[in-house]
Amino acid sequence: MGERDTGRRPTRREVLAGLATAALTSVTSTAAAPQTEEQPLGSPGPRRSSGPKRGRVAVVGAGAFGGWTALMLLRRGYEVALVDAWGPGNSRASSGGDTRVIRGMYGPDQIYTDWVVRAFEIWREESQRWDIDLYRPTGALWMFRGEDAYARASLPFLRRAGLAVDTPSVADAARRWPQIRFDGVRAVYYEHAAGYLRARESCRVVAEHVVAEGGEWILANVKLPSGAGGRQLKAVQLSSGDELQADHFVFACGPWLTSLFPDVVGHALRPTRQEVFY
Repeated sequence: MGERDTGRRPTRREVLAGLATAALTSVTSTAAAPQTEEQPLGSPGPRRSSGPKRGRVAVVGAGAFGGWTALMLLRRGYEVALVDAWGPGNSRASSGGDTRVIRGMYGPDQIYTDWVVRAFEIWREESQRWDIDLYRPTGALWMFRGEDAYARASLPFLRRAGLAVDTPSVADAARRWPQIRFDGVRAVYYEHAAGYLRARESCRVVAEHVVAEGGEWILANVKLPSGAGGRQLKAVQLSSGDELQADHFVFACGPWLTSLFPDVVGHALRPTRQEVFY
């Protein structure tokens, strides 16, 4: 989450759209590369595409966005290098942690429901291909003490997408889930396909398959060469002392973007701390 200095909190859609379209051309960091918290990802395997490459792309950040971006670009014929300072799914990353909830109910924002439907498809396909269970459907019980317009607005999108949702009465819900007190609850929705993802493990598995399918894994921090501002970025300096060259760069750095690109997003976003309990 983030908020502007003016006090207005940008919507998630604005943040995603801005980061997806912004021409980020610089990255700075002075910290030395730490040791990874993860085990080595392995050596490169055979590439899927044996034809000419469409170009070389460096993806900085091996979280959910960066890892999947790297894997999809690789499968579309690009030569890909995936870079992260701490390792995929590390405890400093937004994509770290054991689990993340995934559900299709997003109120009036149909775009998120559509993305989740596609994500469900990909998770099922890849889990079967990789023979590993990363997505666990558990169902999600939504309870509203006040207005339930958020859920009602989402129902047409969920039904159109084929995501089943029950709308039991409060009395029926109390009988179905006797371990829950429904005092003061006015509306109940049960979303069947919702569940959780094994977040840290998922990031690691995706990065492993980037390597297995012919991509390059680099554990390092990156720094833009001096004087590169305003020009198309062709190379970055690694904290190992090497230079990483590419035709295109993707920076999927989550909350670290504010320190990496202070002139671009530093004024618009402020990372906040969120407590997570299991």
